[in-house]
Amino acid sequence: MQKKFDDPADILEFAIKREQKAYDFYLQLKQKVKSKELKDTLHQFAVEEMGHKKKLEAIVEKTQEYGFTKEEIQNLKIDDYLVEKSPHPDMSYKDLLIISINREKKSHLLYMDLEKSVSNPELKQIFANLAQEEASHKLRFELEYDKNILPED
Repeated sequence: MQKKFDDPADILEFAIKREQKAYDFYLQLKQKVKSKELKDTLHQFAVEEMGHKKKLEAIVEKTQEYGFTKEEIQNLKIDDYLVEKSPHPDMSYKDLLIISINREKKSHLLYMDLEKSVSNPELKQIFANLAQEEASHKLRFELEYDKNILPED
């Protein structure tokens, strides 16, 4: 049985923690890659994830103003947004890219579902923008996978 979010504070706290984990993950991944271009990209992703966290924290402060209610989020399930694999020190580059792709996919889905679940236009736009940014991160990792891993498979 999937656990559901109980109120806006729960879902926002979940999303904030995900963004912090993504920030930490990308800084760690940056240390493992050789390509300067990818190092720069990962650094930029980490900066963007911290920006996402700050946007979400601002929403927490304005929850009442936005009218973000329990009824709007009752159908969102935490399990839908969890990444199955966690990084570990002995992972291959291929595994790290797969985890990164899955992380961004799950984040994209979370923000798309949040965007659909709220009625406030400003909040809808914030979640839509976050979803788009996560989709662009996913694409970047897919391109990296295509360029560096598929030729080996």
